[in-house]
Amino acid sequence: MPRTENKVLPWLLISPAAAIVFCVMFYPLMYSFYISLHNLMLNQPEAMEFIRFGNYLRLLNDPLFLRSMGLTLYFVGLSVFLQLIVGMAMALVLNEPLKGRGWVRALLVLPWALPGTVVGGIWRWIYHADYGLINGLLRILGVLKGSLLWLGPGMALNAVVFAEVWRMAPFAGLMLLAGLATIPRQLYDAARVDGATGWQIFWYITLPLLKPTIGIILVMRTMFAFQNLELVYVLTKGGPGTQTYLLPYYMYTVSFNQLQAGYGSAMAYGITILIALVCGIYLLTLSLSERRVEA
Repeated sequence: MPRTENKVLPWLLISPAAAIVFCVMFYPLMYSFYISLHNLMLNQPEAMEFIRFGNYLRLLNDPLFLRSMGLTLYFVGLSVFLQLIVGMAMALVLNEPLKGRGWVRALLVLPWALPGTVVGGIWRWIYHADYGLINGLLRILGVLKGSLLWLGPGMALNAVVFAEVWRMAPFAGLMLLAGLATIPRQLYDAARVDGATGWQIFWYITLPLLKPTIGIILVMRTMFAFQNLELVYVLTKGGPGTQTYLLPYYMYTVSFNQLQAGYGSAMAYGITILIALVCGIYLLTLSLSERRVEA
């Protein structure tokens, strides 16, 4: 076969897949950016007006957007941190040779496998003030006589965080469990022979060798936590007031309730930039810590 045909054939083979990727991914991205430069109402598409970066300037002066950004950073930071802590505890326990740990691992996957809307419905019942599971148990134990509003003022955001941790901590646990399986047992045996305590083994052997896995978990969970819409939508709908008005919910409200497609698209790009900044900080911090260890 001529050499020119060898060069052309690979491009011909990947062109169908490339066309699909372009249509499914890049075209919507470019079109949404185009929309973000316009004042577009979905119920009045003919009145679309080009306003350059007016929607982006509006974001910086929107007090509700800035409040939502603060609430979202709190939600993401606390939920991802707790997922990592709970996941690490799960992984360390399941890494031990316990009876029935295979069944326990299978059960751990269930919360993670459930759709977000289902998880929201489950926790909405658990948090219910009158017939919810938590208040019911507290009444049986004699700790509570009335009702606690778990989704009320001052408690709703932390309640959403707890539901998110319950749902996604198994993902972190399974990832860390896979990372623990790659650590040679000889390192632990040698450390015990040298008289190292369990905490010293964890701090100086387990944790450093799990840093690549931890980095992957941090980046992945941060990206998905920033996109969490269904849990807030089912549990609180942004309430009470705006106490759980996270950025994805605000973007959804602006785009589909208020029909402001241009402003909603600009908000989507603002969220994307915020995700990139936070994940970049994670990766830079991990890279610097690894360099210090190597030095």
